[in-house]
Amino acid sequence: MLKRLSIAVILIASLALSVAAGVQSTGLNRPGSPSPAVPAVWAPNAKFDQLSQIGRGIGIVYSPDFSMRGNRQFYEKLGFAYFEDPGWQNVLKQIADRNSSAQEAKIQTLIIETHGTNGEGLKLQAGPAPTAPRSYISIAALKEKLEPTGVRLVILAACNAGRLFRPEIYETLNPLVEDRLFLPPTLGIINASADFDPATNDVIVARRVESHLETTNEGNANELSPTAQVLMGLRVPAARRAKRASAAPSLTFAVSDMLIELLTHDQRLHLVASGYDTMKSRDDYSENASEDMYDKFVAYINGVAVRQYQIAHGGLAPPAARTLAASRTGARRHIASNRGNGATRATDR
Repeated sequence: MLKRLSIAVILIASLALSVAAGVQSTGLNRPGSPSPAVPAVWAPNAKFDQLSQIGRGIGIVYSPDFSMRGNRQFYEKLGFAYFEDPGWQNVLKQIADRNSSAQEAKIQTLIIETHGTNGEGLKLQAGPAPTAPRSYISIAALKEKLEPTGVRLVILAACNAGRLFRPEIYETLNPLVEDRLFLPPTLGIINASADFDPATNDVIVARRVESHLETTNEGNANELSPTAQVLMGLRVPAARRAKRASAAPSLTFAVSDMLIELLTHDQRLHLVASGYDTMKSRDDYSENASEDMYDKFVAYINGVAVRQYQIAHGGLAPPAARTLAASRTGARRHIASNRGNGATRATDR
């Protein structure tokens, strides 16, 4: 069963709405300068014939406290570079090491699935306890640290993303902010260098235009077609499965509405890479809309699996099988004030 985890994130008002309201632009763009265009993560006409091609050149960063048990395996099977650590220093080093390796596809796009801390800083943490491993980074510092690695596009799937661009915290976070989600930075805070000029930096950091709650879906590999499961190494073929005394536990993973919208080119998703927001919103997709997006994600993966199978088997179609191996009726939706509060796994990003 899919567990729909609605995350109390408060994203952003659009640049157009901000300008209409008289909100000023940050130092990211000089007054009167055009907003940088946000490149597509996946080309609209992209048609992959290998599952491992989907995430090629794309990295994904997850905060450990809302990752699922099978996240790393699932995303790496799709070709993504996967990073999960409570320390931004460690994540940045891993990205730099990956891109300096001649054996690995270089990451050009990074999708950030982390806490936004009510717009007070991008947060990675192992859990909600005050003493848990935890770190923060400002938007300008993220741009500064990523530029030497070769990453050129960052997509934020975190709460209050527009508020993260406010001039007062864009380069240097406020460590004394009074916000219940700004917990002790046990692993430190990364701010931009004193001499860093964001205007000369080539890294584009994009966010959703409108203020919006972000939703993460908990999926199960059994919801993919048998063909996709076998090709991803998540299912033992029937001939060998009969010889096993017991089946391995199913793999669970988390996938955000934002990633699904990017991959399927959902017309509702609009990104912006300039301006900032000061307001919070609780707007969200309906439960049915999010469920529909997840269905499209599963269908997309299954479609690529069919093409991969046909190429490997001279054009033959996969054996007839039901599209979903597990029913997802009765999906549940959780809304909570602080991500990582035990069993619900629903929290404010």
